[in-house]
Amino acid sequence: IAVIFAANKSNMTRVIAVAARDGDRARAYAEKYGIPRAYEGYESMLDDPEVEAVYLGLPSEFHLKWTLKAIEKGKHVLVEKPLTLNHEEAVMVRNAVNRYNDRKPTLTPQPDDQ
Repeated sequence: IAVIFAANKSNMTRVIAVAARDGDRARAYAEKYGIPRAYEGYESMLDDPEVEAVYLGLPSEFHLKWTLKAIEKGKHVLVEKPLTLNHEEAVMVRNAVNRYNDRKPTLTPQPDDQ
């Protein structure tokens, strides 16, 4: 909820969508917080071209899966900590950023990542 309030206070961001596995929960949340779109399922929200960035406040075991999917869809991603469950998963995220980001990579390789 704090992310929504902070984003809405900025003149550079706006919260336009929310997703949940349960569409009724997503719609109720959207209505409560004045969010214009609610999606049943995370994939459908990632398919929305107007969604430029996502905040993943999911349980940690889902961070890798949905972070990779969001990166592959070209979204900016803010992930609740921990980013991943281990070093190998973090390397996978870094590699995805480097592969799908058409600009200079934002996560750079470290010597011990071999």
